[in-house]
Amino acid sequence: MNFTSLDPERQGKSNKGKSGAGTGDKIIWNEYFNQWSNLANDSAVILSKIEQKPIEQIIEADLTFVEGKEKERLIKVRINQRDFRQRILASYNETKRSFSRGDWAFF
Repeated sequence: MNFTSLDPERQGKSNKGKSGAGTGDKIIWNEYFNQWSNLANDSAVILSKIEQKPIEQIIEADLTFVEGKEKERLIKVRINQRDFRQRILASYNETKRSFSRGDWAFF
């Protein structure tokens, strides 16, 4: 399935999908685009046939909502990473230069 390439909202954005959607993709897209309730109903009918269950068991939905809660988290964040990286690279480059000059005195 390649619906992303058919979605007009995704065109011109970085995640626009692969080009060349198949004929089947286009048929399904054109039939159900902006008709989400039809898509959900038809999907339930197909799934009930595949699973050989009554459609009532397929579309049973738990409509109880869990209360949204918040939690505080304490996290550690590394600071001065750029400075640390520059020092390591400078040390590495200095060591490489010493080896290339044949300066082994620091060992």
